[in-house]
Amino acid sequence: MKTNQKAFIIVDVQKAFEHEKWGERNNLEAEENISRLLTFWREKGWKVIHIQHTSDKPNSVFHPAIRAPFQRYG
Repeated sequence: MKTNQKAFIIVDVQKAFEHEKWGERNNLEAEENISRLLTFWREKGWKVIHIQHTSDKPNSVFHPAIRAPFQRYG
């Protein structure tokens, strides 16, 4: 097993979290920071992993028919 492998893991960065049910955000620069890190990471040629929360429940803000598109960066 290689111990020097790197990966940038981006978890649940999606517009569904802008829904009012989550309340007021306290990380207003998150997207900008993620974008900057993602650009740096890709320039190095390091692995990037995106993880997106989804739901099978039709009324969920994470259901494919309801939620806003995945927020993409870089």
